[in-house]
Amino acid sequence: MEKAGTGIKRVHDACLKNKNKVVFEFSDAFWITIYSNEKSNNVVDKKLTEVLNLINANHKISAAQIAEKCNVSSRTAQRYLKQLKESSRIKRIGDERTGYWEVL
Repeated sequence: MEKAGTGIKRVHDACLKNKNKVVFEFSDAFWITIYSNEKSNNVVDKKLTEVLNLINANHKISAAQIAEKCNVSSRTAQRYLKQLKESSRIKRIGDERTGYWEVL
């Protein structure tokens, strides 16, 4: 019985170690809310900036080339391009094969 409830402390300690904010709520139910830390957003922002720099250097660069230069999977490179398009930072002119990127 002495180890009952130790999972809460382990979750709390792991969140603190990872610099995540964690909130425990107790009522008739038990809730844990773990907030993402800022570090992961900074990494993505740096990668998006890296992708923008690559596009500025070569407007005809492909997702595969971006993936290779950023050392990420082709799916991740496509996700970065989608994020940049949805935030109106880039626009594709023409089709996927013969088109080019325009930085807005």
